[in-house]
Amino acid sequence: MSEQEDYLNQLQGLKTEYYETNSKKMLFRKKEKFDCASQIAQNIDMNLAFQRMIIINENTIYLNYPVFKMVASPSIYYDLTYHIFGVVERLTAQHPKIHAILDLKGLTISAVERYKDFVLMVSEEGVKNGKNLLGYVDKIYFQNPPSFLKQILGVFLPLLDPVIKDKIVL
Repeated sequence: MSEQEDYLNQLQGLKTEYYETNSKKMLFRKKEKFDCASQIAQNIDMNLAFQRMIIINENTIYLNYPVFKMVASPSIYYDLTYHIFGVVERLTAQHPKIHAILDLKGLTISAVERYKDFVLMVSEEGVKNGKNLLGYVDKIYFQNPPSFLKQILGVFLPLLDPVIKDKIVL
């Protein structure tokens, strides 16, 4: 088993513990999922979580949704946003163009709605900081995309920085 799989199993164990003491709800699960993610985040080293969530290989940044969904809640959005910016800044200091690969394994329509505020925060903070980090991104690729990806992009792309539209490879 790889280190990544071991780490995901550790997170899954914490999720299981959460649901052993908190019963699953049938409706209004957004708050429940955020509570679970917050509890997991409180019981792990978030620097390690960020390292497992955002992996660098030469000029490529790999964003791991399976790890993200286990720990993502509004309580970490700001720190994660600026962690991503820091990683991109370090990469762009070494490479004129970078690529992004988003592993979307397990992404659901309800998750898209749940995490839209994070996507908007990254976009807004990126515009505010004025560093034009998206200008360094050459292409954005999707790994394990859900069947509804094109429809979701149709909703999100108008909300994001226009620079990003031409960089997406489906």
